[in-house]
Amino acid sequence: MTYRRRQLLRIAATAGGGAAVTGCLGGDGNGDNTTDTDVDDDGGGGNETQDGGEEQPTELDHEPWATYGGDSANTGYAPDASAPAGELSWEYGTDGPFYASPVVVDSTVYVPSFDQRLHAVDAVSGEADWTFKGSGNPRATPAVTDEHIYFGTDDNILYSVTPEGEQDWRYEGDGPVRASPKTVEVGGDTLVLVGEGRFGSGAVGARRVIQAVTSNGELEWSFEAGDFTEQAPAVAGGNTYVVRQDGILYSIDASNGEQNWFHEASGNIYSSPAVRDGSVIYGDDDGNVRAVRADEDRVRWSYEADDGVESSPSASNDAVYFGDNSGTFHAVSLEGEELWTYDAGDAVRSKPTVGDGFVAFGSNDGTVYVLDTEADGEEIWTYETGLDVRTSPAIIDGRLFVSSFDNSLYAFE
Repeated sequence: MTYRRRQLLRIAATAGGGAAVTGCLGGDGNGDNTTDTDVDDDGGGGNETQDGGEEQPTELDHEPWATYGGDSANTGYAPDASAPAGELSWEYGTDGPFYASPVVVDSTVYVPSFDQRLHAVDAVSGEADWTFKGSGNPRATPAVTDEHIYFGTDDNILYSVTPEGEQDWRYEGDGPVRASPKTVEVGGDTLVLVGEGRFGSGAVGARRVIQAVTSNGELEWSFEAGDFTEQAPAVAGGNTYVVRQDGILYSIDASNGEQNWFHEASGNIYSSPAVRDGSVIYGDDDGNVRAVRADEDRVRWSYEADDGVESSPSASNDAVYFGDNSGTFHAVSLEGEELWTYDAGDAVRSKPTVGDGFVAFGSNDGTVYVLDTEADGEEIWTYETGLDVRTSPAIIDGRLFVSSFDNSLYAFE
């Protein structure tokens, strides 16, 4: 097994025009539950442009994007992050496609790939700091705290890995851990909330909606229901909001796993909820996006999209953003009124990421889109990857990171 880093280097422009050089980085895996830290550099990286230009910083001063959707409530909103100009600074390749989205903490990008590895990549250079090999393929976006990186795999394992890439502990559940974990502080301890799917049949009641695991890897509580939960929970106000695939939204007390209320959607739910201003916002495969009161099962507003919504909604201070399976991207007010739409040309299943005056998302046409939220969705820039982009971009000020089905992680500035 190999992985590689492709660092794009500028070459001084001549009368004949400019060009780009690609360097490669290689290394071999060494078995299950292992960390690779020794990586041979072929000289393609570095902090200085090849033409002797301005030296790049080795570390970034940035707010963390430490979990799916950027925060515990899945808002997907970083109000102080400015839009990148759209220049591809590096591309990092792996031996498998990306179903998980990247997160960025302390100048390191963490993202699992379908090569059974969690990759820790330097956010500036695009070089691998280390990789950790689990025992199964990961689909879930990691959650990062000061001391732990939590991620799950299809062979029922929730891992805790240290910032140095060493296994802390592993917890084995009863089904594939496909829901991106969330953390919540309860009674002085950190609980890791994860949802499970299940292969095959089995007793309906045994399918766990969500489990809470302590920071030591012990089960604190579990909440059971009759169908899969493979979407990231949202956490707000001491409660967690969880969707069941067959169209149920739950409010659960995060401290003890007791149900507060549940809400029935009109279709299946294949996306994660977001919480904003006392509303839980979700979309379903009938094309309905609804805002439900966070404290009870009461719908505040409902919006009908052009097709099924598998794109997890994101919410800024004044709008909700999501895509649908027809390829239409929607901006809706916090009262459920349409603000503008944009035609992406193919299904949008990526959760949008919202910054200061822009929104970024991917499409099944393999394109990353960045639109101006203050100019009715006017296109700022786009970039075509090799395959579908169904993951959610991670943003820090002036930089954007996104993973693709083409086995690559991209960094833009």
